[in-house]
Amino acid sequence: MADLRWFLLGTPRAEYRGQPCHLERRKAVALATYLLLNPKAHSREKLTELLWPRLGPDEARAALRATLPALTRLAPGPWLSVDRQSVGADEGWVWSDAGRFGELLEALRQHDHPPETPCPACLETMQEAVGIYRGHLLEGFGLDDAPEFNHWLSLQREWLSQSQAKLLRALSLYFAPLEREKSLRYLRRWVEHEPLHEPAHRLLMRVLYENGQRAEALQQYQAFARLLEAGLATPPEEETTRLYQSIRSREEIPSAPGGLVALTPPLPPLLVGREGDLYNLRQRLSAGGERRALTVVEGWPGVGKSTLSATLAHDPTIAGDFPDGVLWATLGQSPNKLAELLLWADALRLTTPPNPTPALLSRQIGAALRGRRMLLIVDDVWRAGDAAPFLVGGPHCATVLTTRSDPVALALAPAARDLYRLSPLEPDDGLRLLEAVSPQTVQQHPEASRQLVSDLGGLPLALRVAGRLLETEARLGGDTAQLLDELRQGAGLLEAEAPLDRLDGLEGGPQTLPTVAALLRQSTDGLEPADRRRFALLSLFMPKPGSFDLEALAALWETPDPKPTVRRLVGRGLLEPTGGGRFQIHALLTLHARTLLEPGEGEAARRRYKRHYLGLLGRQHRALLGPGQQEAIAAIGRELEPVSRAWLWAVEDGDGELLEAATFTLSAYMTHTGRLTLGAELYAPAAARAWASPLTQAHLAGAYGWVQILLGQPAEGEARMHEELERFQRHRATGAVPVVLAACLGSWYAATGRPDRAEALFAQSLQALRDGPDDDSDWARVQLEGFRAGLERSQGQPQAALGRLEEALALAGRVGDGVQTSWLRSVKAETLLQQGRAEEAEALIRANWRYFRTVDNRWGAVTALKSLGLLAESRGQAEAALDYLEEALESVGQVGDHALKLEIAEHIARLRGAV
Repeated sequence: MADLRWFLLGTPRAEYRGQPCHLERRKAVALATYLLLNPKAHSREKLTELLWPRLGPDEARAALRATLPALTRLAPGPWLSVDRQSVGADEGWVWSDAGRFGELLEALRQHDHPPETPCPACLETMQEAVGIYRGHLLEGFGLDDAPEFNHWLSLQREWLSQSQAKLLRALSLYFAPLEREKSLRYLRRWVEHEPLHEPAHRLLMRVLYENGQRAEALQQYQAFARLLEAGLATPPEEETTRLYQSIRSREEIPSAPGGLVALTPPLPPLLVGREGDLYNLRQRLSAGGERRALTVVEGWPGVGKSTLSATLAHDPTIAGDFPDGVLWATLGQSPNKLAELLLWADALRLTTPPNPTPALLSRQIGAALRGRRMLLIVDDVWRAGDAAPFLVGGPHCATVLTTRSDPVALALAPAARDLYRLSPLEPDDGLRLLEAVSPQTVQQHPEASRQLVSDLGGLPLALRVAGRLLETEARLGGDTAQLLDELRQGAGLLEAEAPLDRLDGLEGGPQTLPTVAALLRQSTDGLEPADRRRFALLSLFMPKPGSFDLEALAALWETPDPKPTVRRLVGRGLLEPTGGGRFQIHALLTLHARTLLEPGEGEAARRRYKRHYLGLLGRQHRALLGPGQQEAIAAIGRELEPVSRAWLWAVEDGDGELLEAATFTLSAYMTHTGRLTLGAELYAPAAARAWASPLTQAHLAGAYGWVQILLGQPAEGEARMHEELERFQRHRATGAVPVVLAACLGSWYAATGRPDRAEALFAQSLQALRDGPDDDSDWARVQLEGFRAGLERSQGQPQAALGRLEEALALAGRVGDGVQTSWLRSVKAETLLQQGRAEEAEALIRANWRYFRTVDNRWGAVTALKSLGLLAESRGQAEAALDYLEEALESVGQVGDHALKLEIAEHIARLRGAV
């Protein structure tokens, strides 16, 4: 037996070899309690944050150093393990009553029944446990300057108190038919322990009466009635009063009805951003609402299913709709269904057979619920079959099930309307949650905080953990801005402890506080090795709201059929189907997946990712430049984020061949959709790198030069394009790419009053098409002829320009390029306007505007609006002109063309001045 003994249940005290120890510091008592109930090494930083949160780091560490001697000198043995980084309690050198109580409960848990349901084998253990409990944990103790410790203490205290009450009740019931005096001793302890718990007083009255102590039973009622009147100003429940009247009149005591059953989890301390979901679930359950017999709540791990349903269990509205109470069960990955059903049977005061089975208990509970109005909540269902024994509600009951698995949810929900999907928090709600946990951070760094909410995907678990880390940093005067940035990348988030209400085990007691990673590992540890490896590879994908398809999964996993693995991952809540064969993964799960990658595995997977997504551009190349253009634009648009990531990875890894093959298609897509800013973000790092292949250099840098011109950096863009054209010429490059680059630069020369240089480039490009045609030559010729028509128009040759445009439009029709067609219509409209043919021009511009909106080409739509505005102005329609131009100005910000934005703004200013 350990020489040093701590008595934490009741007023705290310590003894060494039977002699009392002097406890001179309250923080020493708090520290000892925390270490004894969490017997492992804890970092000094964690302990100082828990007990001295208002001190700076140096002062807090000094306070810890000053406190430790008050504990170490209590006994000569090394009952504390202390080093420069951590402090922990050595269980071999010290004993505590609270620790022993927890050990006894754990021993009871090993039996195949709830710890408070006696069997002959565990009766002695239960009696020892209730004998140890002499008062609430650290009765009357608290720390004014350590709110997190107080929160932890209240949870521990509540768990221990509830466990003691259940054991006392179980022993009272066990001995009532066998040894009434012993039963009465436990009953009196129970009502002393829970003086306002009415079922305990009723049971005491019954046993007293059955033991021939009628006067004492009546006195018990009268004492309880006085207690209620003094404390709550309410009378006893009707059931208690009926029992009293039966005892007084010596009538037969009525059999005990079910009464209010309250088998509920602790009330969650924080529910922010779920007010709408709570209202919706109330409506589903309320007699005045939809009243659905079954509701299945489905959502990501950590999205708040358990928190929401636990809040529901304590909701006053629910209490009114279900006056007979609430039954709660938590299943998890490896459920003990028999133990949970025994808890329900015990709460309903059912007499169970000696060796019950889940099926037998399920039938027995179902019969008992037939006439009751109760809410049944079964949390964290992993397999549909696990929930079956709990689907026992009668016609007046309702059942709520929660699961992280989409297939399980679909299997459990009788109809689609019975399924309630719990989504991550919206940005504003996520920010409110973060602010509730760390108000200083959100007030001082609002934009970075909002970005953190976005990066963490609005997942409440992640936001609460991040908020706690940020609040601690803020209290210590640390750099919250830096920590915000680290948390956005996931640094430290996975290894941080979960919120206090995520303590392991509702009935087993808060023995450990898991890390976020440990909570997520519940979903992945049970996977087969091959599935776990494939889940780890999902870390390469963009998290929600990004999505990916089966083709991408097949490429990344190197399997012709990814569907079986997908089904298993969806079944564990690790993947979410979004429809149309596409899937999403949450940001926090992406971080967790990254930790599961084997060394070297990520690099090989990254190569497959790049080949797949950059290869997508090649697969859409022909369609993008001809028939099927809108479908190709949509296909690339769906994958634009992973394509961009693959592109930047290829730049970083020096994959010149991949990039060169993708450049022309990417350039065409950027031009077709007007995504110039994104084009600059992708081409700039590629153009800055020195590539081993001169042609790769010319492809990448030349494309960037054209984007620079369009984004209002003409000098840099022109110089870059000219340099890369010369590189193409030196290496005798043929095909559409150098032709298109030359045509684009020629159009810029024409637009800036250098027709001779433009004509020279156009002639050179035409000759190049004749000398080295390829599959894209017709497409390139369309662009070249359009630019030449623009030059002719600028030189005062509108008829020649119109003739060339008609030929180019016919060629564009044969090629099937709708984008090129719309551009040629623009050039033709400008030419018609030169000839005063405004109505024909307006018809062409409007056709283009409709087309650009259809294909989501924002740059094209803005230029069309600008043209319509200037055309209205030329007709003297100033108000209409302003409408067009102001709409264009609103949209141009999405394009990123700064020069165009300034031009439109100048037109608006001039028109407003005139108006």
